[in-house]
Amino acid sequence: MDKNYEAAYKIVYEQELPYFEKVVPVGWHPSLKIALSAKNLLPIYERRPMKQASEQDIEYIKQVLATNNWL
Repeated sequence: MDKNYEAAYKIVYEQELPYFEKVVPVGWHPSLKIALSAKNLLPIYERRPMKQASEQDIEYIKQVLATNNWL
């Protein structure tokens, strides 16, 4: 395998799929927004018409991140 393919394969199967399998119920956009906010990369505030993430969703995503050492 090409080195780039191996690296991409590893990222997809060791990071992306495990993450998205757990956070799909929250939604793709909200889960990414919460994760980026948890990493202090952007504010949690969401502009209209998007709804604000619930405290339950925020805690769930943070738990997923912490459990997988992604925080």
